[in-house]
Amino acid sequence: FIKYFENIVHIKKIGIIKNKLHVKNILFLLLIFYLIFTIKHTSTYKAISSTIDKTAYYYSLEKYKRHNILSNANKNAIIELEPISIKPNLLEYGDITNNTNSWINKSFCDYYNIYKVKLIE
Repeated sequence: FIKYFENIVHIKKIGIIKNKLHVKNILFLLLIFYLIFTIKHTSTYKAISSTIDKTAYYYSLEKYKRHNILSNANKNAIIELEPISIKPNLLEYGDITNNTNSWINKSFCDYYNIYKVKLIE
């Protein structure tokens, strides 16, 4: 590919780039610039940024705390939970509500085998 690139642009004849290493570096930099400007709105970028700024970590701590509360809860009580304060946009898909009859709340109840769950507001 580099030989083809050199023949098309006549790089060796005009002396702009003296060896193949420079061509590789330029192509690598072009790839990096392309990735920087196109990846910003992808899920990969969101996952990396959530990991770097630790929002994913703190989100997982809150979810784990909630899991422990629900796992050890009285099965016949109405469990009231605080809202998740940190919500990385890639990981957060929805949360329980203060309506005990919402489908998300009922899913939590079915999973943890508890009577009712709702959000404290």
